[in-house]
Amino acid sequence: MTDIDSIEAHVEAFYDQFNAALIESGRTAAEVTLLAVSKRQPLEKLHAYERFCTERGLPCVFGENYAQELLSKKPSVQAAIHFIGGIQSNKIPILVGNAAVIETLSSEKHARGIHQEADRLGIIQDCYVQVNVSSDDAKHGIIPEQVPAFIDRIRKSYPALRICGLMTITRFYERAEDVRPDYQRMKQLYDTCKPGKTPFALSMGMSADYQIALQEGATEVRIGSALFGPRLSR
Repeated sequence: MTDIDSIEAHVEAFYDQFNAALIESGRTAAEVTLLAVSKRQPLEKLHAYERFCTERGLPCVFGENYAQELLSKKPSVQAAIHFIGGIQSNKIPILVGNAAVIETLSSEKHARGIHQEADRLGIIQDCYVQVNVSSDDAKHGIIPEQVPAFIDRIRKSYPALRICGLMTITRFYERAEDVRPDYQRMKQLYDTCKPGKTPFALSMGMSADYQIALQEGATEVRIGSALFGPRLSR
């Protein structure tokens, strides 16, 4: 078996598990985006994943944590790339217009910077609001109680920035099941913030707990190691 065959076999094995999790949670593939976290993964794996998705008629979306890595990979892939890392003000000009979605907006300062760059380019930049649902000091994000007012303020003040979802990274739990209350709270917040019939995403769940996220209403799960295997060292 070649390296490419091995990559595709690994991806196919994960998709079997993913499809089983969808069925168990009563969800369909049309309801959930699988965001393939490609941080520090070689381009050959990304290309193999794109081919896999194309051959099976599956959507393909990548997620990158570093602005420079997103920029370097973007010309080499056909799929959209979401930015899922921490925002740095000096990297905003790289992100705007290159990231299909910036998933980690959590401050008005960064909203202003994104709006200004998007306005300069004459585009609308899609963003999710990052929520610190676990009240974890080690995580970025807005506490749930402040999210509706934050979204309202951003929509009124920064028209070149479009809020189209919520995203969370919870605190680490030894038992995956312990994350469930956080995901239930995110779904309640999502239902509060969702603007009618306009598409609005709920990005939560990663390799270790995506099954629970699906059960609790995620519309996007972010899968890295379970899909691609180990990352390259820095």
